[in-house]
Amino acid sequence: MPVVRRLLPSALAVGLVSLAAAPAGATQFGGAADYPADGALPGGRDIVRAEARYDDASGALLLVTTFRAAPTQADVLAGAFGVRGADGACNFPGVVFAGATGIAFNTQWSRYDAGGSVVARGSGARQADGTTVLYALASGGFAGQGYNCIASLQVSDGSSSAVVKRVDGFALTPVATPQPQPDPAPTAPAPAPGPTTTTTNPPPPTPARRAVVRKVARLSAGVVGTATRVVAKGRWTTLKLRVVNGGTADAKRTTVTVSGTRGVTVKVAGAPRKRPGTRALKTLKAGKASTLTVKVRATRAGSVRFRAAAAGRLSASGQVALKLKRAPTPSPRRGTAPRPRPALTGPLAGRYFWGTEIDPMYAWDNHAVWFVDDRWAYYGFPPAGRPKCTGPTTVTDDKGRATDEGCRPYTYDARSGRLTVGSLAGTFRAKDGDVTLGELDFNWELTIPSAGARYEADLEHRGFSGMCGLIMGCTTWHYLFALRADGRFMRSNSTTTTMGDGTSTPFVWGSSMPPDKTGTYEILAGGAIRFRYLDGRVATETIGIERSRGKPDAAGRGIVIGDTNYYPDDDD
Repeated sequence: MPVVRRLLPSALAVGLVSLAAAPAGATQFGGAADYPADGALPGGRDIVRAEARYDDASGALLLVTTFRAAPTQADVLAGAFGVRGADGACNFPGVVFAGATGIAFNTQWSRYDAGGSVVARGSGARQADGTTVLYALASGGFAGQGYNCIASLQVSDGSSSAVVKRVDGFALTPVATPQPQPDPAPTAPAPAPGPTTTTTNPPPPTPARRAVVRKVARLSAGVVGTATRVVAKGRWTTLKLRVVNGGTADAKRTTVTVSGTRGVTVKVAGAPRKRPGTRALKTLKAGKASTLTVKVRATRAGSVRFRAAAAGRLSASGQVALKLKRAPTPSPRRGTAPRPRPALTGPLAGRYFWGTEIDPMYAWDNHAVWFVDDRWAYYGFPPAGRPKCTGPTTVTDDKGRATDEGCRPYTYDARSGRLTVGSLAGTFRAKDGDVTLGELDFNWELTIPSAGARYEADLEHRGFSGMCGLIMGCTTWHYLFALRADGRFMRSNSTTTTMGDGTSTPFVWGSSMPPDKTGTYEILAGGAIRFRYLDGRVATETIGIERSRGKPDAAGRGIVIGDTNYYPDDDD
């Protein structure tokens, strides 16, 4: 397999050289498949070969994918390691993974047990060389799982999630591990020639070289999240930069340099004042990763470029494109926001923020924080309007298990911008208007509507969970939500679930489309909305209005009901 040798001149390439009968006690499995070229596809989306490796003893997983041309920027490759069943299908237990093909982006993975439940999640490393992309996964509890097959692989458009190429999986069979050859036994010296006899002794045989496994470091770097970010002009935004050493040796004298194009200012947490874009990580141990916080402020569209370098001419680089949005004014007194009650004091009191995280396994991971007064904050989405917090509380889920949501004491220093909510530390600067807690960003402030307010808005919410097109399947949904100025509302929900890939396993799907739900609504004081359904049911939920130019814009920007964000259809 010359592709693997060229891509991995390191210990990771040992054993990925040939398939043969395994010796007794073998723990390594490998396989490969070639695929016909598809002239209808761009070469950067056309998989022509895939090679995989699994070490049952260490748990290391490797997949090397070759495209007909250099991979397309920001497309996503997804696949799964699994265990073959009696019917030959590649199924659970298994590891589902997904990673961008054309940019330096960490591979995200989820490990499933035999029953199809997720037991662990994490990220791996990615390395590219021309038309070849390697994904390396480790330290996820993969050892001893007996993975012996690859489910179908698919390439999806990173912007639309549409599958543009899908190929069949293949089996992994035991691989012979090359053994070091011992030095040959010394040969007896030739007898000395007689006085009248001339002979020529043959040269001694050349000793066989021992197999040497050289440990090397291997760097990859990428920004957690999407390769394109929409940021507010002139406001600081937080990026998480992750540097991974996916090799077998320590990466010494590791440094990370981040820079911005014209109009883009960057600051790396922990960097010296004179060089705010450079951070020294010193030694990054084998198999370890380091996450850096990068603050970014843009006055024009551009990009953030990053490069990780280490001793031995090791390097990895990438970039994130920045697009500008109009920055909202953080004042809660504009638009229809009610005046704060006398009990609400301080720059954060009475304000409601939300944000979201993106994951390959689900579309929306929304989070929120509501600063009730100058002492207490509610972490999470409150169930029915402005919460009442007089002490710490804990919210339980539908199974009675404690969550991290509830009332928490908070402190805020306006001079330094330092903010704490419970055990979480973060920042808030009145000029920027963004809240950061731990590793989460709360980028959008919601307006709390006045009691009796009415809106005219037609909105929707689309999402998914799982890995569509693979054996474990996924669920997608489409919600419609409309408010009318005369006090009427409409809510419509539809979901579709798929399982199987149509090759190694049957493709099965099912949909649920219940009747539309209609009735009347009433907005109450404190950010609550009461729905009275025509069937007699009454429900009260929390409502927040998205902002445009600092003013509430339900029709143009959207509404958050409970923990679901509704937004206008971009195709309209």
